[in-house]
Amino acid sequence: MLFDQIARNKRKTWLLLLVFFLLLGLVGYGVGYLWLGSGFGGLILALVIGFIYAVTMIFQSTNVVMAMNGAREVDEQTAPNLYHVVEDMAMVAQIPMPRVFIVDDPSMNAFATGSSPKNAAVAATTTPNRWDRKICWICWWLRRVPPTPPP
Repeated sequence: MLFDQIARNKRKTWLLLLVFFLLLGLVGYGVGYLWLGSGFGGLILALVIGFIYAVTMIFQSTNVVMAMNGAREVDEQTAPNLYHVVEDMAMVAQIPMPRVFIVDDPSMNAFATGSSPKNAAVAATTTPNRWDRKICWICWWLRRVPPTPPP
């Protein structure tokens, strides 16, 4: 069941990307036709810009999300409790240690981001002494890479 859901989500992601590029191409064709006099030129320009944007977002998504939330990166010396909770979770999930961030916000929240465990990041808000509870909300993310399905 879990593997079916993962496969379904991957199909939906590829479909969403396809629709995005089709709409981008359509808009590019229209803009190119109206302003450049060549619909094909606008189409190519729009698709190139869309490709550059997509590649940039794949490799920079963690930094973009953290910057949007005003998060600051912490280490073992600046936030030992949070760092150790994340470190323990990563060890249990047998994944690389993600980068750890703190968001200056009094509400209790935590989230994780990254396109793979190797470039992952975990953030929690500054609610004192609640990091262990907040990190539990993102345990699913740390263990989102399922084991190999049975044959």
